[in-house]
Amino acid sequence: MFVTRTDFLRTLFAQPIPSVKTLTRKAMEEFQSLYGNQPEAIGVAPGNITLFGEFMEFHLGYIICMALPMVVVTVGGRNDSVYFSVKTLSKKVEKPNTMKSPLPCVRTLKNEERNWVNSVIGCVSEFKGHVPGFNAVITSSLPIKFGFRSCSALQASIYTFLENLTQEYSFDLFEKADRCTKTEHEIQLYPSELISKCSSIKFFPTFICKEGHLMFINCKRHKISQYFFDHPSYVFLLGSCKNNTSTVTIESLDKRLRKCIKALEILGRNSLLNADLKHLRCLRKRDASEETIKRVKYVITEHQRTEEAIKAIKSEDYERLGALMNQSHVSLRDDYEVSSPQIETLINLAKKVKGVLGAKMIGNGLNATIIILVKITEAENCIRYIRKNYKPKEDKPFFFVTKPSEGAFMMNPNTDLTIIP
Repeated sequence: MFVTRTDFLRTLFAQPIPSVKTLTRKAMEEFQSLYGNQPEAIGVAPGNITLFGEFMEFHLGYIICMALPMVVVTVGGRNDSVYFSVKTLSKKVEKPNTMKSPLPCVRTLKNEERNWVNSVIGCVSEFKGHVPGFNAVITSSLPIKFGFRSCSALQASIYTFLENLTQEYSFDLFEKADRCTKTEHEIQLYPSELISKCSSIKFFPTFICKEGHLMFINCKRHKISQYFFDHPSYVFLLGSCKNNTSTVTIESLDKRLRKCIKALEILGRNSLLNADLKHLRCLRKRDASEETIKRVKYVITEHQRTEEAIKAIKSEDYERLGALMNQSHVSLRDDYEVSSPQIETLINLAKKVKGVLGAKMIGNGLNATIIILVKITEAENCIRYIRKNYKPKEDKPFFFVTKPSEGAFMMNPNTDLTIIP
């Protein structure tokens, strides 16, 4: 009997993903219990991942990304005071789970204070419009610290909620992304301006992805295109394990970027976008280090793979897309050297499963997370096989069934809950 995609997703042996309606109702009930009145506004924002083009924003290259069905929801309303207070229902965030701050918001953030409170304070202080006193409750279906950009989703959810509450909108996506990014800059999540100056691009899919579409970003021109990707026979799996022995750090990523900048100086170029493999030979002739050559090789070949991936997506050539995913992972592992033993174990197990077209790591290597393109009829077998054979047994991988989802949006608590899924 043919199994529909919807039925299959509902019964698959994977992590459940609460609906937006379920999350919102939970947050609204908590809000009413805490503050004794109905919320006025809701802001919803998804996590997102990069499918192709990891690190390419720092080289002004191409990226293919997608929003996830896991989201952060912020509900709230005005409180007629000069303070705002927020409670998070997440049990995984750093304590405390409540905060209160005066308005206007003034930050005195320290490096060691990288928590959800700073994200809230940062978004409130960077909001373009006037922020009145308000109360809010935040809830989420996004796992934290697994490479799903939960921090970006939190900031986008708060910013979207504030737009909804104040009716003051930022129609300029780039300005809105920059305002959210400033929060991360000021709490020093990045070791240098080299990394931080390009980090706003990761907010683009969170804000404006279309459901059932993959987003293509030309980072140099800030040009965005969206391509339909919702075939009933294929699905993405996100797999992750909690332990990761990678030696990658934010500081070491900064060094990788600087190797590429050094290569540009050697080549006398201002970009690697139109470079090809002959430029690697040129670097060798000019005594560039092997490490520099490998970093540049990843940038050059990933740019080419991303262009090929767009062609495969447009022509619905999923076999080709899967092969490109495999190639991308090999280059991330061997050339950019950001993989880990846990990631490699997950990848190798996935490739042994019938119906898997491609698998690769996602994120910057700080998390042991992979994405798998698999035939939907074999997805459950894939999950079961990896979980059964992954060692150590005490660190069993967990999986989400995902598809390209909607970017951030607002809701009216009095009307919209009747129409959303």
